[in-house]
Parts: sequence; structure tokens; C-alpha cells
Amino acid sequence: MTFAAALPWTDDAFVGRSLGTEAEGLREELKDAAAPASVDRKGDIVARLLEAVVQAAGNDGTNVSLSAFDRTLDFLTSLSAELPLPSVVVESEDEIGLDWDEGPERVVSLTIDNSDRIGFAALFGRDSLCGKAECTDGPPETIRYLLARLYPSS
Repeated sequence: MTFAAALPWTDDAFVGRSLGTEAEGLREELKDAAAPASVDRKGDIVARLLEAVVQAAGNDGTNVSLSAFDRTLDFLTSLSAELPLPSVVVESEDEIGLDWDEGPERVVSLTIDNSDRIGFAALFGRDSLCGKAECTDGPPETIRYLLARLYPSS
């Protein structure tokens, strides 16, 4: 005859059963693993920018100006947290490209440089839009419109 009992699993279930520094460390690791992952959006943004800068320098020796890097960082951190982060590519020493690609004929591309304007190109089916928008405080209205059209729920 086999007998099994189901007990609820809680942190308290194994406290005091294992003593010593290894057990305490294991309990802390289990708590950390069970905790919800924290979202570090700014860290993700910086990582994407740095990856693009390192790739450009390694591929063709292109170095990015500090002002283009800073302007891109400021722009990306000003976007809504619900908006997916774009792919980032260094286009020249003074230009960084941001691309949101949601499949055929659903694309928004931005170019940020040392000026106070952001270049944009967008494709929505047969509709294409391009131009430059002045950017002084947060994303310009035109770019907010394009991104809202690409991501209506954001």
C-alpha cells in the first residue's frame, strides 16, 4: 500500500529544516528566482545603444558623437514604457537610426543626429510618410502619431 500526502509549498515549509550558511544562501537564491523579474527599461536602452556603437566601431571604424548618443538616449527614455524598444543602428558618426519593424508594410524608422530635428520614414500599407520633426521636449507630435499608428494599444 502506498500513501502520499500533499502539503502546500511555502517559504516557511523549509525554514529551520536546513541550517548553515549554504542553506541560507540557497534559500536566498530560491527567493530571488521566485521573485518577479524587474524591468530595467533604461538599462535595456543603454545596452542597445552601446551594442550598436560597438558594432559600428568594429565593422567599419565609425565612432558616434557624444551628442548623437545623448540625444538618442534622451529620446528613447522619453517614450512610453508600453512601446517596444526599436532596433538601433549607427548610420554615421552623427546619426543613429531607430527602427520599429512589424512586418511587411508596417515600419517606422527614425534618424537622430546632432540637430534639434528627428528624421522619420514610415510605411503603413500603401501609405508612406517621411520628413523631419522638431524635437525639443519629448517626442514630437508627428512621431507620436506614427508610433501610435504602428502600436495602437501603446
